[in-house]
This record gives sequence, structure tokens and C-alpha cells, in this order.
Amino acid sequence: MTLTQLNILKTLIETGSFTKTAETLFITQSAVSHSIASLEDELEIQLIKNNKKGIALTEAGEKIYALAKDVMSRVYRSREEISALKNMQAGKLSVGCFQSVSAKILPGVLKRFKQKYPGIEISWFEGTDLEVADWLSKGAVDIGFVVLPAEGLEIIPLLEDKFLAVFPEKHKFCGRKNIGVKQLSGEQFITFKGSSCGMLVSFNLARDLPETKMIEARNINTVAEMVKNGMGVAIIPELAIPSNIRGICSVPLFPIIKREIALAFRSGENISLSAKAFIELTKKHTAGSNADITAIAQG
Repeated sequence: MTLTQLNILKTLIETGSFTKTAETLFITQSAVSHSIASLEDELEIQLIKNNKKGIALTEAGEKIYALAKDVMSRVYRSREEISALKNMQAGKLSVGCFQSVSAKILPGVLKRFKQKYPGIEISWFEGTDLEVADWLSKGAVDIGFVVLPAEGLEIIPLLEDKFLAVFPEKHKFCGRKNIGVKQLSGEQFITFKGSSCGMLVSFNLARDLPETKMIEARNINTVAEMVKNGMGVAIIPELAIPSNIRGICSVPLFPIIKREIALAFRSGENISLSAKAFIELTKKHTAGSNADITAIAQG
């Protein structure tokens, strides 16, 4: 039983004529007859019969006709949906992101994406970069922002984000052009918890300042507020520093410590057209951001 056979049977019943069916489908009348006969042979039962009013369905024919109408309706609807997707008129996309991306990059990307593709429904989920990588590997999100390295994922590099030392605004190191990690000896540190960013900072502190005392916080705003209130200092990626918190200062590290941010999806996965469009738009949005993180954060 093929789509062609079902379509011919459906059209035959609706036109009531072998000749009209052939004309409607641009095939020969013999092709119509052969298709119906082949379907009956395959099912080993009569589907149509002739009477004084023309063509009529047998009881079995009624069931197959109902099936044909349902199947062809689904086929036509699927073709329309695929056409809409090709033209980016409809679709869904789920995106995973971590806090600094959702605050500084995602708003600008979403604004441009919705302007260009208003029919695409986007949902996003925020966690740490490690959680985003896990969501991607499990297929919980279609595409996500990650910090490299990210094993087992297809990667589209976006930008590099340098780490800065962050102090209360009246700290003695505010105003310096740069500072080395070892110069921070004796300071109380506040670090991230549960992210690759926090792991990188902790690694550098453990290597250069093995006696360092550390307090862990999960939320970047919490870290910044604790620094502001004199509870310690922090090493934070530039993109992650909250723009709405006053009372802190930042100083570039020397030598430079940085993280690489990328978009990612599961290896071997044939991503959707909407995901491809999101990737291209995000690449354009972040182009040149390595030179000016502030500009990219402002859209």
C-alpha cells in the first residue's frame, strides 16, 4: 500500500470517475485502473464496485477510503509545515545558557532573532556552563552556550572573555593598570561554585597562592555584592561582572587569564534550520566582541 495508491483511491471516490481522476492527477485512465486493481490484489479484497449511480465503495473500501483521507491530510499538512520551516515561518528552539550570557549576550541576540524570525518560538534555560553541557549531551536543549573545552559536543567558537580582579571601590589596588595573582596574597577570596569558571579560578589560586582562604557562592550577583561590602575580593570574567552594581572596581590580570565561550550542540546531530539561523545571528552579534566586551553586552 503506497501513498500513490491511497491518493488515487481518494481522488476516484471524490470525482466518481476514472476519467476525471486521471485528468486530476495527470495520469492515464489505465494507470488509475491498474492502481486500484493492484491495491485490491495486495489486500485480497474488493474495494469498489459499479452500480447504476457510478462508483461505490464496499465495506472494506469505506475503511480504506477513510484511511486514505486521513493519511493524505497528514501528508499535505506535513508538506505545509516543512515549507513554513524552510521559509523560517514556524518552529521551536530551546537554548541553554549560563548567567553572564543570559544577562549580557542573549537579550541582544533574542531581539534580533525575533525581529527576523517572529514565527520561531524560543525557550531558554539558565544554569551553570557545566549544567548547560550536561543538558546538551542529554538532548534537553537544542543548542547551548558553553565554556571550552566541552567534550563530546560540536563547537562554534564565539569570543574570549578575560578575567579581572574585582575589589571594593576604595581598595588599595583600584586604579592599577594590571595586577598579578601572586600580588593578591593575604586577600580573602570569593569564588564561583559549580562552574568551570570557578574551577579555573580555584586552580590558579591553588597554584599561585596555596594558603588562600576562599568563600564559594553560586550567583555572580552575590559574589559582586560580597566584594562591594568588603567581605573579600574576586577574580571574575569581564562579561560576568554585573553592570548594575556600584561600589566595586576591576583591574586586568597579568599574565592574562581568559575563558573561551562557544555555542554547542550534540555531535552527529542534524540541527534544525532555526538552530542554524540562531548560530549565524549569534556569530554576527558577537563579532569583534574580543576587542570590546562592553559593546557586545550593550547589543
